[in-house]
Amino acid sequence: MMAAAWPLHVVRRAWRSKSNKALTVALAMLLTLGVFQRADRRVAPPAAAGCWPSLSLGEVAYPWESPAPAGDSPGCGSVPQPPDCLRRTGHTAHLAIIGDSRGRQIYVNLVRDNPPLESVWQTPGESQEEDRQLEFAPELAPEAFCSVGMCSSNATNEHISIRFLWQPFFDQHFLKALQTFVDECQQPRGTCPDMVLVNGGFWYSGRVPGMDKIAQHEQLTMLRQGVLRAAPALARLARRTLTLWKLEEAMLFEFVPDKYRLRLSKVEYMELLLVQQALIYELTLQVPELVIWSSLLPEVTRHMFHVCARRADRDNCPDPVHMGRSLQSGFSDTLMAVLCRRATAPRR
Repeated sequence: MMAAAWPLHVVRRAWRSKSNKALTVALAMLLTLGVFQRADRRVAPPAAAGCWPSLSLGEVAYPWESPAPAGDSPGCGSVPQPPDCLRRTGHTAHLAIIGDSRGRQIYVNLVRDNPPLESVWQTPGESQEEDRQLEFAPELAPEAFCSVGMCSSNATNEHISIRFLWQPFFDQHFLKALQTFVDECQQPRGTCPDMVLVNGGFWYSGRVPGMDKIAQHEQLTMLRQGVLRAAPALARLARRTLTLWKLEEAMLFEFVPDKYRLRLSKVEYMELLLVQQALIYELTLQVPELVIWSSLLPEVTRHMFHVCARRADRDNCPDPVHMGRSLQSGFSDTLMAVLCRRATAPRR
């Protein structure tokens, strides 16, 4: 643990000096790659038998490699495709998503791609921020977020139930949501999610109103403290059900205008991205049951340079932060395949 924590300490200290930017990026890259390789060899998804779609970069078949076998790994049998597999289980599959607007976009696309599903959104209360722009920070109540349109939602039919909880910071509200899932999984006839997807980290950046007043090395310190506080609850949850952490993918700042931070450069974002990903892999040393979903990174990068860099395409390159329809369908297919594996695996 100390070996992983030491480079992050050096990174945060180096960040305070602009002259050390290159050293900061280099250290972050080395830490990311080092822990990355260790994590890719480390564990298989817990709590269920069977095979799994590719979730790790180490499992991705690149274009120059031999085609992947028919199954997801040696010995895998065929599994009915969604939604057929969910109809055959005889029970409702439960998926929970907790995170920011990227998690919300995945939720919206899952609902769209799995009819008949209709979202029921949290109802905003009376806004207390009518006369000024809301400044965001950890510990801001979900009701305050919802007052400006950032709300939670759920959608259910006879085969699948999907919940989305808006929580962009790893604070007490995030911990409360994790504990709610743990409590559900402890109930003999509870609605324990078959899978929980976590995303987040980007709100600890200068692109967010309120956070832009905090120095970047302090933002990263806040991020690390929040993730470490969440580790015990994540461990309890990951021991009871499949828990995925979706890594932050690349962004399209070079090719798509950003209405919030027009001058945010690719280098600035990559510095943040590298440290965040190193931190999440450090977290897996404490929570080995946590599954990292990183296989979307090559697809996003290829899409960025082969689609968004070549032409304006609002459907597939809507803004720098959110991926377009074609990539979102790929994300949804991966999650539904994992959910099918989970739902059809033998129950313990």
